[in-house]
Amino acid sequence: MILSKGQLESASGLKISKGENDLHLSWDSSIVETAENDNLSMVMISHPGRKRATSYLNAARRAEGSCFLPLNQEWKINEQMEIYVCFKSANGALISDSSYVGNLNGFPKSKEAEAEEANYHQLEARYELVARDYGKKRPDFAEGNPRSQGFPLHGKGILRFKK
Repeated sequence: MILSKGQLESASGLKISKGENDLHLSWDSSIVETAENDNLSMVMISHPGRKRATSYLNAARRAEGSCFLPLNQEWKINEQMEIYVCFKSANGALISDSSYVGNLNGFPKSKEAEAEEANYHQLEARYELVARDYGKKRPDFAEGNPRSQGFPLHGKGILRFKK
């Protein structure tokens, strides 16, 4: 996705990391072509699951090489995020091409994957219930010795196993 296209030098060496309630974005602050130290970074964080975005129009100067982006709502930090950045000149006359920084928190699950996971958890709960009941129904095996039980011999007494 292209958010901006212009003549100003783009950012390089982009890195993103997530804190408890914020993101830390960093870039290489060296200047190669048309950039200036006072260029301002603009960051857009897309929240595709909510069909919303959070923007920071003057996040930091290029020379600083990094910025912290507060995300004050829990869903913003925990749900899928796509991060984009570009720079504009201090007077606003020039802008750089936007750069995609990356994805945080992965991609949302498909409806099929969610249904499969729910089915798995139901089966797992049922297995635990059956396993618990099975252990209660086999008191002879509770001691770990299935041979301790006697077997009737159809009118001829009881056959017992020796330990």
